[in-house]
Amino acid sequence: GHLDTLMRSLRLFDEPHACCIVNRASGEMGAVGGKHAFHYNPFTSWERYAMAKLCLLAEGVDSRVHLICVPQYPVAEWHRIGEFLPEHFIRCATNRNADETRRVEIWKAARWRNTVVDVSDLEIVSSSEMRAALLHGEDWRPFLHESTHGFFTDIDGPARMLAAARDAEKFRMEDAPDD
Repeated sequence: GHLDTLMRSLRLFDEPHACCIVNRASGEMGAVGGKHAFHYNPFTSWERYAMAKLCLLAEGVDSRVHLICVPQYPVAEWHRIGEFLPEHFIRCATNRNADETRRVEIWKAARWRNTVVDVSDLEIVSSSEMRAALLHGEDWRPFLHESTHGFFTDIDGPARMLAAARDAEKFRMEDAPDD
């Protein structure tokens, strides 16, 4: 989903783009909750950076996209990632959910140039769907860009993602209200 959104934005806008990889792994920023928690994404910032770089190289757009690692900030402090961004860039959000809408509001308040990219016609595949497929014994390859398959296998990604899927399911069950 991220790559489809980025490719659409690159077709629409000639400006450089910045993609942020959130640092949150143990030893980087400590454990955090939400979608950056290990039970949702067991991969280090470096591993996610490497997979993103492989995609950008395979698509021939690596010279137009800055991959930047940024700290995990609470929502109220999202504007702080500006310290890590290049001087001139375009920040593209999507119209797919409320989180994206909130980001645009925060970045507008920080006086950053924002553009909302319409992705309502794209099928956005999420890591939640990949975890669900793995739990059902399905193949992981359709969920990742082909350029990342070798690297993902080398880092034992399928087994790590399956373990994360099991942990996420356990976490979800523990947080479910009692009936």
